[in-house]
Amino acid sequence: MSAQECITAACLQNLFPNVSKYSPDGHFGSKFVTVVVTGGSENQISFEAYQVSNVAMSLQRANILLPTYDAPELGYIRDTTKEQFVPDVFYSSKDKYGNTVTNIGRPLPVEYLLIDMPVAFPIDPTFTFALQSLPSNKLFPIENRQEMGQTQNFEAFANYLSAVGPTNLRTCLSNFHVLAWLAGQVDLPLNANAGSFDELLKAVKADACFGGKSEAQSLVARWAASSSQWATMRTMADSLLGSKFLFIFSVGLSCGAAKKKIPPA
Repeated sequence: MSAQECITAACLQNLFPNVSKYSPDGHFGSKFVTVVVTGGSENQISFEAYQVSNVAMSLQRANILLPTYDAPELGYIRDTTKEQFVPDVFYSSKDKYGNTVTNIGRPLPVEYLLIDMPVAFPIDPTFTFALQSLPSNKLFPIENRQEMGQTQNFEAFANYLSAVGPTNLRTCLSNFHVLAWLAGQVDLPLNANAGSFDELLKAVKADACFGGKSEAQSLVARWAASSSQWATMRTMADSLLGSKFLFIFSVGLSCGAAKKKIPPA
């Protein structure tokens, strides 16, 4: 990780401190982990997880740790100014003779601030994204693709819900893009401000953590059966698709009648 990435990680860890009743101020460290995804020489991706130390969090909180211009692996401790006193920060290293020497942190190698974290994947992963077996025109659109002609709206949601089918409701409501779209809506019965939406997120999280249940036994299915807001959403989707089908059907009948030859009287 570069110095700038370490500072960003420290900022995020400071935003999400770990609650500890044994700490005088009620917090100690953080559980926030930064995962770096990189590509390999064999066209494979690898994952490396890191945290920055509590010292790095303190340096960032005090706004005295800076990145360097020409060496991404080096940070720099601010100099003292009239507006801010900056204490000297030291680190230990080995010189060419093997002796331990103390150096001032100008510059400061970021390897002294990083902590390697284990990263792994479950043996039986639970995927929460859209079914890739569906036709591309039935998948729920991904965010920020309006220029590609893919717009997230209620019609796209209704088409996706119809394509997934009522027996795969957990698949539909576990779709990250669907949840992100619903969270940003204000005019629909089910949105981030609705209490039922928080219950849906808890059900999705529980089903993802404790898999193995059938579709009918999933917590998402139970939530859907008891949510009046979801029932309204289903009714709206069915009405939209039903009216669209009737319109196409009526247009087809009109075209067929126009092509039919009318015998002379």
